[in-house]
Amino acid sequence: MGDYDPYPPIALAAYDGVDIFYPNAGNTGYQDLTEISGTQVWDAEFADMNNDGFLDLVVVDNSDGAFIYWGSSSGTWTTTGKTSLSTTSGRGAAIG
Repeated sequence: MGDYDPYPPIALAAYDGVDIFYPNAGNTGYQDLTEISGTQVWDAEFADMNNDGFLDLVVVDNSDGAFIYWGSSSGTWTTTGKTSLSTTSGRGAAIG
């Protein structure tokens, strides 16, 4: 699932969204920050949900529902093209 070692991406769930940190180009630390806004984000989990070899991001929002943000070959995620999961609220995700 990509060469993320020794610095895998980090997703921090915060009440008002998710902050994602990426490994830098030299794999010596972290760089870019992507913010995904939310209302009551409780959880964010990485998993390859569609078996394409890229990490996807599952975000659980207690107010707005749950979404899958699809990963790309660059190891990043965008808010366009997300998939909404059939739930109105949630506080956690169990993947596997």
